[in-house]
Amino acid sequence: MIKIRRKSPYRISGLILLWVIFGGCFDSPNCLARQNIRDAFFSVYPDAVGTVIETVPSHPNHCGMCHYDFTGGGTRNPYGARLEEELPLYPSNPNGRKQAVAA
Repeated sequence: MIKIRRKSPYRISGLILLWVIFGGCFDSPNCLARQNIRDAFFSVYPDAVGTVIETVPSHPNHCGMCHYDFTGGGTRNPYGARLEEELPLYPSNPNGRKQAVAA
């Protein structure tokens, strides 16, 4: 007799939940925007690496270059507002972001 192995509904639910939490985020350009812009900033301004701009102890990998809120949400500071105006003028790729940061 052949036994048919049925998948657990809990396993399938768990996989869907993981996709929603992680997979959905990676599909969204907004989830990666912060790090991409941050990388572009430090590529254009390598002397800023290792300074307080990069290494705020209470907020590692912060978005304080562009935002008043270091988590990256909310109102942008004057530099962030200017970068927001510049970004659409350049290609949406690492080189385009570097050009926007340098503009």
